[in-house]
Parts: sequence; structure tokens; C-alpha cells
Amino acid sequence: GLRQTARDMKRGLSPPSTDLSGVRVTMVEPPFILPHNFIDYPLFMNLGLLHNAALLERLGAEVAVFDSVFSAEKLHFVRGSETDWLGMSVDDLAARTAARKADVLVVHASFFANPRYLDKTTLPQLCAALKKIHPDVPILLADMFLGGLNYFPYEPDSVQQHLGLAGVLRGETDALLPETIASVVQGHDEPLMAMGDNASGQFPRILDDFPDPAFHLLPMDHYFQIMAEAQKQNLVPEYHDGERILPYMSSRGCPYACVFCTQQILDLAWRGYSADRLCSAMDHLKAEFGVERILFLDDLMNLDGPRFKIFAKHMADIGLPWDAVNGFRADRLNSEVLVDMARAGNRKVTVSAETGDQDVLDRIVRKGMQVTDIDHVAEITGAIDYPCQIHYVIGFPGERRSNINTTLLHAARMRQDHGAVPLVQYATPVRGTRLFRMLDSGDGWANPEDRDRDLSDLFYADSVIKDAEFDPEILKLMRETFNQSMRELDGFPSILSMNTSDGQWKSLEELAAEAKALPLFRRRFLVQAGNPFEHPEFTNLVQYMKEADVRFLGAIMDVDSTSGLEAVPGGLRWLLLDFRNQPAQDSMDLPLIHTGKTRVSALFSSKQLPFTGEWLSSLTNQGLHSLEIVVAEDDLRVDQGSGSNQLTDTLDSLTLNAQTRIRVHGLAPCSFPKERATKALAYQSSGAGWTLVPWAEGHPLSSQKTRRRIDDCPSCLWRVGCAGLPT
Repeated sequence: GLRQTARDMKRGLSPPSTDLSGVRVTMVEPPFILPHNFIDYPLFMNLGLLHNAALLERLGAEVAVFDSVFSAEKLHFVRGSETDWLGMSVDDLAARTAARKADVLVVHASFFANPRYLDKTTLPQLCAALKKIHPDVPILLADMFLGGLNYFPYEPDSVQQHLGLAGVLRGETDALLPETIASVVQGHDEPLMAMGDNASGQFPRILDDFPDPAFHLLPMDHYFQIMAEAQKQNLVPEYHDGERILPYMSSRGCPYACVFCTQQILDLAWRGYSADRLCSAMDHLKAEFGVERILFLDDLMNLDGPRFKIFAKHMADIGLPWDAVNGFRADRLNSEVLVDMARAGNRKVTVSAETGDQDVLDRIVRKGMQVTDIDHVAEITGAIDYPCQIHYVIGFPGERRSNINTTLLHAARMRQDHGAVPLVQYATPVRGTRLFRMLDSGDGWANPEDRDRDLSDLFYADSVIKDAEFDPEILKLMRETFNQSMRELDGFPSILSMNTSDGQWKSLEELAAEAKALPLFRRRFLVQAGNPFEHPEFTNLVQYMKEADVRFLGAIMDVDSTSGLEAVPGGLRWLLLDFRNQPAQDSMDLPLIHTGKTRVSALFSSKQLPFTGEWLSSLTNQGLHSLEIVVAEDDLRVDQGSGSNQLTDTLDSLTLNAQTRIRVHGLAPCSFPKERATKALAYQSSGAGWTLVPWAEGHPLSSQKTRRRIDDCPSCLWRVGCAGLPT
């Protein structure tokens, strides 16, 4: 799984000794035009600029930083119909720079100020505005790249000419920028072009030799106020609590050869701070700025196991929460570091499986890892109630639908068994990667125009790849049915019996202990008994469970136990009346009880159908929230040759006049025609008011039997959410 160049690396550079004493450098972070569904972290783009600024200061330069977001008194964020604007206006930002005379201006190019797509950035307007205010001052454009964020190749000569620049520096520029600035100040006439990548060898080699980012050059009194407001505006994905957050990089580069990764472009070796240097930096940030959480942007933070172990323990010992937003190598995590990560207050651990199919992992992705490594991390985190996210990717060229289903089934199993959250995205070809070249070399683009689509439209939103067994529409259907299956699994509470095996009532202490023994994500539960309200301590149940820090939602009770029940006790959110042991005709005259704010659902077997529309309407009028129908084994038939079958006809008839929600559990899509199955699994059945609930393993209403599969099942578009066929 390693790149060949990772085994035979260039030496890299030490910090330059260029004398910049008295040279006035103004560094500018432009405003961003953000797609609505942007990826990455726009507020962290300035980290590379601050690393470069720190080295310039060390060499004697007088450095001023003007950041369109953080140099303002408050957050400037404007939502638009197609894109959003983040940061001051171009004119306001340029005007701010007039307060400091400069010998050279350095503008930061980044993922959201990408020179490849100048028309989608503020770079042309910004450079023009800066030239008006500083007419004789040369302007450099520099990537100041660190890693951890997607990198795009671009043609520097055309950018230099279009923007009228003194030079363009690409890649990791820390070791290149000082000498370039010195040459510009000395009056060098020709545009200065340089590249900090593996091929040139001009990248920082030993990170301990380079200074920490110059956060002090930003107005840190405003910084955390703006960061807090940005979290409320969802500009720091997954973080919304207004914490005092700082970004950081503990390492750069990655040696692995994953087919889709932009590391292939700069091809940089992995380099990390030493454990001592890293721990010392964390101590400083906590003491100097009162930081409450560090978000690391590393591509591969835990490559060096001993270093990572020391760091994780140190963060736990000093009580400084942190997260690595790009995740970890699962094969380099163990129980000791995971416990320390949880002890530090980290919100989650994120690992990338890419695929649950070992053949795809080895043959196509080339990640150099075993799927069982993912299982191991999920098992550990589940046991210690430490949230875990797992990234999966579907739709690689050469992948079959059966491979994709293997991945989705693995993701479902990790969720069911260990509570790990699956994040399924589409294989996304970024220019400069092996995946992009694979599509170019064949007929892999679903649409030739997709080659230049904005990345933010992809990943989770859309696919652009087609292959022998899939296209973007098929991938979207497979992903959406999987996601709906997971929502169903997560949405339905756990069920705890109130009775012991010999029929005695369990104590509240026993029920709370059972609830706490469930995985963290399953600690929402219903109690079940013939009549739960007859439990001698039921009136204390709601408050007791609240104090025990588990979520008690309601109860399931047998219909024959409801006779004479005049009202539902307070505190219940949901009551399921279970009709499944009653003949259908005996249920017709059952009066609904007065429920107050409690929602009431009726639970039936498909063998009790048909009901009359009038009867269902009468239940609806009395406040029935939903009708839950569990499909019996012998009601499941393969019948794709006709437009309907008896069960679906009955459901259609049942819902003609119904005003309540009807959910059908356990119906295989191949039991009715494909076009109708697609609509039903799009959660809008054809001409009817019932919806098909994908069959999530572990769902309390699921059959405990293992249903059989047919030859087409491994490649079925609805495989993960399917109930299977009767044995």
C-alpha cells in the first residue's frame, strides 16, 4: 500500500538562513466564495499562512497578517442563492492593508481560493484592489500548503500573467518563501516560480526545526468570538458549541498510495513533530490562549505509534480535548490510545475503511490495510462507549455491485454491533490522482463535463463514475436505501421486557442496569409487558430513568390488557398497542384510550389484513399516530411478472381513505415489480399511502429468523435494507 517514492524520498530542506531584517511583509488571506455543500474547513485555511509567517518573523521580517475573516470585528458571512460569502469584502480587506507599508505582499492560495478556478474565487478582484492601494509593491501568490486539505494542480504561468504577479509558489512553501521574498525586494525582474514537492526536494524535512504557527499575528481577542459565531453558522462542520477552537498540524504528508488521494500530486513524505515538541506546543496553546479544543488537520496523525501514544496520554493528562478531522489509520490504533483519547474529552474517533470488501481494498484502493482492522477499532470503541465514525467509499471503477453490498453490509454490522456511525460517500476523482487518470484512460466518466465539476458537488451529493454494473443513479439508490435502513435502525427504540423469565416484575434498578448495558446509541427504549402500567413502581419509572441517564420513551402493551384502561400515565412519549395475538375481528370494537400528549400506534401482522377502510378511518379520528404492519413469512412472494400482488393490493385498498401513517416492515422489494419497488424504497409508494420500511438488522420488529437469499441477492440494489425471502 505504500507509494514507491515513500520508500525512496528526497532529502528535503532545513529552514533557510536568509536575512530578512527590516523587510516589511504583508500577508493576506482572501475572502471565500463557498458552495452551499462545501467540504473541508474554510476557517482553518489560514494555518499554512501562519506557519510561513512565523518563519519570516524568525528571519527578521516585519510581518503583518490581514485575514478577511479574523481581522474583522465580527463574523462576515452572507448566504446566497447559489454560493455563500465568507469574510470581509475585497475592498474592505484591501483598505485594511493600507495601514501598513509593505515591501512585498503575499496572497494565500488555498482550497477556497483555488488558482485553477480563478473565476470562482476572489483572487482577481483582490489582487487588483491591492495594486491600487500599493501600486509599486510586488505581489506573490503562495499555496503555503500543509496537507490535510485537498490540493489541486494548476498552471502557474497563466495565473501569474492573469493576476500580474511577481511570482507563484506552489506546494509546501515554508522553505521557499524567504529566499523568494529576498529576491523580489532586491528587484529581481523575472517572475519567480517554485514548487515545494517531492520531485523538487524543496519541502521542509524536519518539522521540529521550523517554528510554530504565528497565531499572535491575528487579533486573538476577536478570533475566538468569531470562531464561536462561525460554529453556530455551521462553518465548522460537526462543531456547534462555540468552543475556543484552534486548528493544528502535528504532521505532514502520507506514504500510502490510496487511489483517490491528492497526496499523489505533491508526493510528499510523512514528517511529524517529535512527541516532546508536540506536547510542549499543546501546553503553550492551552496556557496562552485558553484553548478548549484542538482540531488536527493531519492526513495521517498516528503513523508513528510510539509518538502518538505519548501525545494521546499527554492530552488526557492535561485535560485538553482534541480531534483529528481527517481520521486515523485503523491498523495503528489500540485500546490504550483509544482510552486516552476518550479520557481527554475527544468527541469521536474517525477511521477510514474505504471499503468493506478486502478484494477491492487490495486490488483497487491499495490502502495496505485489513478490513478486520476496522472491526477491531469499532469493537474497542463500542465497549468503552467512545463514539466512532467509519468512512466508506462506493463506486470505484472495477467494483461490482456485490462488492458495494459487501461494503454496505459491513457498515450496517459495525453500526448494529458496536454503534459505529457509517459515513458513505462516492468515489470522487480529483485531478492529479490515479482515480482521475483511470477514468480518463477508459470510458469511466458518466458525463464528459463531469471532469471539471466542483468537488463540493460530489463526495456525499453525487457520483460521476460509471462502470459495467453501476452508474450514478444506481449508486445513489444503493446509498439512499442504505441510509434509510440505518435511520430506521437508529430511530426505533430498544425494547426491554419488564418481566423476568419466571414472569415476575423486574425492579427499576434491574431495568436501568439493562438499559445501561446497551450500546450508547441504543439507550433509548420502550418497556414491554402484557400491561406495563400494572408494574408496582411504574409511576416512578420516568423520573428514575431520567436520573439514571437513560432515555425511557414509552411502552408496548398487549391489546387485551387495555380493556378498562382509562388513561395513559404521564411522561410517555409513545405507546404501541400490540394486536398481533388477537384475531382481527376482535380488535374492531376496541375503544382507544385517552392518551393526552402520548402518541399511539397500532401493531399488526399482515395475516390480520384486510382491515376495512372505515375501521382504519375511525382509529385515525381517535388519534392513531401510525399503523405498523409486520409482514408474515408466508405473505412474502416473488412476483415481479405482474403489476401487483395480493399483499400490495390489500395495502393499497387499505390506505385509499386512510389519514394515518402506515409503515410496512419486512417486505422484500422483489415481491413486486422493479419500478414500483424503486418508488416504494424512495419512500413514496405508487398511488398509496403506505411506506416500505427498509429491513435493518437488529430492528426490534425484525424477524429473528435468517431468511434465504436468491442468486440475484448479492447484486440487488436494495440488498442491505431487504427482508429476504421466506425459508
